[in-house]
Amino acid sequence: MTRILSCVLVLCLGVSGLLCAQVAALTKETMTITASVTMFDSATLDKQVGRCTGVTETASFRFWTTGDAPTSSVGKLVNAGSVIEIVGAASLRNFKAIRTGGTSATVSWECYGVR
Repeated sequence: MTRILSCVLVLCLGVSGLLCAQVAALTKETMTITASVTMFDSATLDKQVGRCTGVTETASFRFWTTGDAPTSSVGKLVNAGSVIEIVGAASLRNFKAIRTGGTSATVSWECYGVR
């Protein structure tokens, strides 16, 4: 019985270690989303990122990942203080954003490689 419990404990520790492994970001970008359409910097995309997670720090904005240009009233809305994640190389390349009001939005991104 002790041997079985020991094996289960080792297996659980091994699995949780894999599930909890940290992945280092490839790059980071601070994006200022203005009244003009804003996209990821080509230097960020050149690193072959597959996923970016960002925190909206100052103001709301709207975006699309289809390549279409959003407007201040049309597109997916992201409010100040929100966390946003864009997944997939095509979605990152097609990401376009614009602020919703008179204040530009600042988003701090961390981007990770393709898995």
